[in-house]
Amino acid sequence: MKFSFRVKLSTYRLLIKRGLTIEKMRKKDFRFANFSDANFYRANFSDANFYRANFYRANFSDANFYRANF
Repeated sequence: MKFSFRVKLSTYRLLIKRGLTIEKMRKKDFRFANFSDANFYRANFSDANFYRANFYRANFSDANFYRANF
């Protein structure tokens, strides 16, 4: 699986600050992740795991969630 997000640097820093490591992002393992206020316009989340993730006010316009697990 390829980690291929188009995210702003500010969003990336926000995710790191909230505990998402590069390894978790590479594996697309977003269990318990906090995506509130994040901007993932046209991001690719295919095959990702979002168990108990927080999406409050997040922007996922045109994002790909093919075979994602919620």
